[in-house]
Amino acid sequence: MAAAGLTAAPSRLVRPPRVLESPVNLECKHHQTIVLANDTPGVFNSVVIGRVVGIHINDDYIGADGKVEIIKMRPLARMGYRNYTSVTNIFEMRPANISADTIRGMSGGGGKAK
Repeated sequence: MAAAGLTAAPSRLVRPPRVLESPVNLECKHHQTIVLANDTPGVFNSVVIGRVVGIHINDDYIGADGKVEIIKMRPLARMGYRNYTSVTNIFEMRPANISADTIRGMSGGGGKAK
């Protein structure tokens, strides 16, 4: 982390430190590693699945409504090749023909479905 100019912060529930500069930190414990099929000898691609045991969110990114302000946070997403993007716009898309309880569950379980 020091080589990248980042600050290590102690985690509460796992040994590895968190990145202090990150607006959100997830403390995870290893659940499973899946090695994916590959046609290139000597090259390995894996998916590592963890169980989240702790969450840290910088208060600067929590709105007055208690929700995370994703636009303010501008998280990164990998697209492919060497390309990345960041979130600059959010829209809501509700599935058709689905119960209010299911919609409530998809949105974190709080409040009433609209």
